[in-house]
Amino acid sequence: MGIDHILRSGAKRALPKRMVNKIIALRHLIRQKAHAYVPFDNMYPWLNYAFLQVMRDPDCATRPQYVWGVVQGTALAKVLGISRISVIEFGVAGGSGLIALECIAQAVSKLTGIDIDICGFDTGTGLPPPADVRDQPNMWFSGQLPMNEQRLLSRLKRPKLYLWPVKNTLKAFIAGCVRVIRYGFVHVDP
Repeated sequence: MGIDHILRSGAKRALPKRMVNKIIALRHLIRQKAHAYVPFDNMYPWLNYAFLQVMRDPDCATRPQYVWGVVQGTALAKVLGISRISVIEFGVAGGSGLIALECIAQAVSKLTGIDIDICGFDTGTGLPPPADVRDQPNMWFSGQLPMNEQRLLSRLKRPKLYLWPVKNTLKAFIAGCVRVIRYGFVHVDP
């Protein structure tokens, strides 16, 4: 009995039947060999088509919420006549989200013709100490989610990685930008 079978049967027991049916339907849509081409019009038929096209890549499919956000951001940029946008992840940690964002940006850029810059912000040493109760000190502690910087940098191709606390690096990032930055998607981890 394979791990895939065990996970599927566990999901069927733990999740409501409606949700399991929706997951099965989504998997079926994503795995189809070809989807009918939909010309760009920034409406839901095209957005859904673009989402499903990008989700066919297993590396992109790890973060469907990123896919949808980047598709929406680039579609809006295309409508507004903006040729380049930035997508940003605050809280890179191990880097799997930034790597997925790189893959997603490449796929969406092919669909839309919009150039996408990818940036990641992180302390590099894990979470900072909690400042107050809003930081949920019962769940998160100082140093949690550290980054292996060398390993991550060896896996990245295009993204720029900004290390140190965001309050320091974001100001330097904005000050160093020659052109106006247009954000198409921003993800903030806890």
